[in-house]
Amino acid sequence: MMHQATREVVQTRAGSVRGVCRASGSYAYLGIPFAEPPVGELRFMAPVAAAGWEGVLDATEYGPTPQRRLVGPDPWIPEPTYPGDGTLVLNVFTPAPGNARASLPVLVWIHGGGYEGGSPSGSWYDGQSFNERNVIVVTISYRLGFDGFGYVEGSDAPVNRGLLDQNLALRWVHENIAEFGGDPRRVTIAGQSAGAGSVLCHLASPLSEGLFSRAIAQSPATGDRPLAQARMIAAKLSHRLGITAALEGWRSASEEQILDASEGLGQEFALPDDPVTFADSVLDGAVFPRDRWASAMPFGPVFDRSDPFLPDSVMAATYGGAGYNVPLLIGCTRHEYTGLTAPMASEWNRKYEPRAVLAKAGFPKLVAWAMLREFPELAVDTSKVLGQLLTAAAFHLPMINIVQARASARVAAVCDIETGVTAPAIKAGTWVYEFAWQKPSTGLADHCVEVPFVFNCLRDEHVTKVFGTDNPPRALAAAIQTDWVRFISSGTPSFPSWREGERGRIYGSESHSGVKSARPFQIEVNTMRLMREL
Repeated sequence: MMHQATREVVQTRAGSVRGVCRASGSYAYLGIPFAEPPVGELRFMAPVAAAGWEGVLDATEYGPTPQRRLVGPDPWIPEPTYPGDGTLVLNVFTPAPGNARASLPVLVWIHGGGYEGGSPSGSWYDGQSFNERNVIVVTISYRLGFDGFGYVEGSDAPVNRGLLDQNLALRWVHENIAEFGGDPRRVTIAGQSAGAGSVLCHLASPLSEGLFSRAIAQSPATGDRPLAQARMIAAKLSHRLGITAALEGWRSASEEQILDASEGLGQEFALPDDPVTFADSVLDGAVFPRDRWASAMPFGPVFDRSDPFLPDSVMAATYGGAGYNVPLLIGCTRHEYTGLTAPMASEWNRKYEPRAVLAKAGFPKLVAWAMLREFPELAVDTSKVLGQLLTAAAFHLPMINIVQARASARVAAVCDIETGVTAPAIKAGTWVYEFAWQKPSTGLADHCVEVPFVFNCLRDEHVTKVFGTDNPPRALAAAIQTDWVRFISSGTPSFPSWREGERGRIYGSESHSGVKSARPFQIEVNTMRLMREL
């Protein structure tokens, strides 16, 4: 039954917005501007908060998106593109509009897409299922590609414009979410892939401190790089365009021209053709080390001592105690990028046996045996075994490094101003999960597979297409969303934190609910560590 229409209008600080009520009692407020359109004199500049408007803003349809083109012909997640200049918008899904007393917890979702693509307007990100559990969902947009992360020579244009967009959106949430029934003191920022990398950047940033109380990072791809790397990419791109690398040069190029010239910048990174060379490259750190991120992922967060948002790398900031007081739920899928080596499968599998390749690359027999025992689905596929090494290098080990950095972070003691008593600072917990359910279409738990489980949108037609089944385990979706809701609401999920025995949660096990308590990534991490020590 539809609720009264008067409840569909909510008053924000900038003006009134009218949303739409769905049959479930979930209200959607779409395309609300949190910043002025980043065009004209605001192009390549820091975001400016949206000016107010007269009357009631129609917020019943999604607004323009920073994404202008789909990334790849067949994206993993349905994230549509909408034209228009006013791209810095957000979407609010709530069960309690206009009820400031509801004080419901809030999930702010940051989409992924390698900092070049993605959209907050995808069907998978609809907050309806979270609303049914009394959690408000906000999905936000941010500038992408060079527009959001390109270096502009000799100007006031900040390099981390995309992250500053996110920061301004978080400030909007802090100021307005109570009018939608939310509690500004219980805001969880969450994201997947580049969105999860953004989450880690906000944990590391002094400018985002206090804007959220919890954080969730799903398959984080931080991709932060020093300013010199951003300068190199900008020089290469401006050369392609035939313009100067200064502000007037970039503004002389159209959005389409910059997008065209950006094509292929990330393709200059190539995997070795020979499987033994590939394995050696992973073990030697030649695959996805920091100094080659600018080739693998040309645009992304930039750290520099002069940058107010990210004065240090995410890892260094984490070791220094940044975000120590914010609970963090973090994890990856089991196979992430394992499927990227599929194009080499026919040739490699015909010529090489997995154990033989690992042995030739220097893996002791016992280590090779342990690795293939942990991943039996890879034991007959050389390309997937080596793809698993890529997954470990690009996702699993960096994620574990963040977890360990939080555990060993240097945190100053806290002094009570009134009593003068000094006490050790209390670190917030870190919880680690692994998503292991393998979709039938690939036989892998690869990148993005957990997202529709988290949002419990398994009936979405794109899920059926991507998964290769119309009957994924719904009990698993209920279990993982229950843990997410508990964390968003209270700051603790239903399993032990990392520092309590290094145990975590594996989703996609053979138990009835598809969940078990275990040590995620333990054998793989130990294998990679052992190889580094040999």
